[in-house]
Amino acid sequence: MSKYTSFANHITNRYVNDLKLIQENINTTFKAINTIDDNISTQQLYQYNIHLSNKLLSVLRNIQRTISLAFNGIVNIEIISTAELKDIVNHLKLIYRKEELLELDALHPIKMIEFSKFRVISLDNIITCILFIPILYTHPFEYKKIYPIPSIHDELLLPPAKYRLSGIKQEKWTNEVCPKIENQILCLQEPFINKCSLQDTTSCDHISVINNYRVFVQLKNNKILMSSKSPTKVLEECSNKIIHELVVGSMLISSDKLCKIIID
Repeated sequence: MSKYTSFANHITNRYVNDLKLIQENINTTFKAINTIDDNISTQQLYQYNIHLSNKLLSVLRNIQRTISLAFNGIVNIEIISTAELKDIVNHLKLIYRKEELLELDALHPIKMIEFSKFRVISLDNIITCILFIPILYTHPFEYKKIYPIPSIHDELLLPPAKYRLSGIKQEKWTNEVCPKIENQILCLQEPFINKCSLQDTTSCDHISVINNYRVFVQLKNNKILMSSKSPTKVLEECSNKIIHELVVGSMLISSDKLCKIIID
């Protein structure tokens, strides 16, 4: 354990020294720009190198933070775009020989560093350090919440989970509230397959509803999902004018003019 900790400290110190060196080089380059002649092409070249160095420095700091937190058992999430990853790879190709670098998988580039762990292997006088970085792949699934409501025959379908992931050839379920980042949904837990399918509900569990039910849910798109066994009065209040209607069964209620809707 002592050797492991010592080795970890050694790696951390190396990262710190590398970061200091990169920062010093960036500062030196800034000073050089202020002292050189008015040569626009030279200035652009320096500024481009500073831009690449700053991007690389930012990524190295993320890696350093991830490693430091992983040593303390803390899960650290860092998002990296595909474009940034390719920029880093191209920049490294200018510094290292091709045989010294790993090939980038263009089909499944790294999208997210969830957490990292070290494994140290000692063989004779050689110490090999392996850094494990899990990779998230994107899958073409639609992620939607399921709201069980009775059918016209007063039967209620019991879904196997709160959320449904529907693909072209597959259907999965999960109870995880998956966060949305930009235009993608990220689910950390593995969704499961169940015999129940909304495309063919014969294999799903159903129960009979015998009471005089009335349920309604406010959705995020300014609509109301409602189901009632007996007639229910729904009012729309718009510009001091009230329109009311009796409805029964299951329906999606909305106002074209985004007026106030009251369920009496």
